Amino acid sequence: MSGIVRGIVVNDVTGEPVPGAFVAIDHTGDAGGSNLERLNKQGLYVTTETDAEGHYALERVALRDDHPLYVTASGFVRYAETVSLTPQHPKRELEIRLKPGAAIIAEVQGEEGPGPVVAYVALRLTAQDGRLFLPPRGDWPAWPYRYERATDGRHEFADLGPGRFRVEAIQIENRTIVYLGAAETEVAEAETKTLRIESRPRDTKATVTVAPDPYQLKEQPITVFELGPELDPSLPQGYFVHPEDEHLGRMQANAIVLQHDLGEDASKDASSRAASFKSFEIKGLPEGRYTAAVLTVGKYPNFNSPAVYPRWTTFAVRESEPANIQIPWIEPKGPYPPDASLRSPARSDLPT
Repeated sequence: MSGIVRGIVVNDVTGEPVPGAFVAIDHTGDAGGSNLERLNKQGLYVTTETDAEGHYALERVALRDDHPLYVTASGFVRYAETVSLTPQHPKRELEIRLKPGAAIIAEVQGEEGPGPVVAYVALRLTAQDGRLFLPPRGDWPAWPYRYERATDGRHEFADLGPGRFRVEAIQIENRTIVYLGAAETEVAEAETKTLRIESRPRDTKATVTVAPDPYQLKEQPITVFELGPELDPSLPQGYFVHPEDEHLGRMQANAIVLQHDLGEDASKDASSRAASFKSFEIKGLPEGRYTAAVLTVGKYPNFNSPAVYPRWTTFAVRESEPANIQIPWIEPKGPYPPDASLRSPARSDLPT
């Protein structure tokens, strides 16, 4: 026996139907990928779109009391709630009211005004309340930021809920990373604001040298730099962890995650890119203490499942005092904690 969830999706302000909205019962969590077919057969992953009149129907849904239901549509804030289907009540009729989304138009301000100031700009959006950002048609992966490229120094972050946000601008060119600056703004429901970031990098420079990973991994490294107090991941060096380990989550929540290839030729295979990832410069950071980390993903000795292996070092940034930073190679001891199976940890409810 299975259940059904059906109803209509409307604009919360006008009451008009929303056609083409994506509606899903979704238990994928960190599973995703090849598990979707299995979850669909189990009635744990069921998706549809609203018709021209805003109507939807999710059929053959498993009977249980904790179905995560979410709805996304361009121009609206993501909607989420928990739905219960039981043998006594296998059908639910739901009117879903979507709130119009706010938007922030981020522009990098050069010497002669906004526009193309570098080869490309990476813009990183974070929320003051720490909310997670999710893909528009999925609930995984959830990140503490939205990270977008802006080839002309401008990008619109749309479908936001009300709140206060910060946007940081970074340039990556010729194996050099430049922190251009940051700005903050607050938006109300359905409000659109333009946020201008003045490109005024500080007179700071750090050269980072990374000892190569000798293992031939399937995926290339990712560089992580924290912009704030010195990072304490509370993880001993020399251990690999599950990709959703809480230590990595804390690191990523307080870090700028930059392109892993740093401008390397994308046509190279992963092992070649990883081998060439050994030295680069960071310029323009405000004075303070930082953590530079390299994360590699693959299968390590005596372990059959893919894992993330982080290596890091802390360093100080001072104006007009170049710093030389080294991230050494440390032979991995095994998973952390030592008896870990690297199975996915329990997933808490995702935010709306």
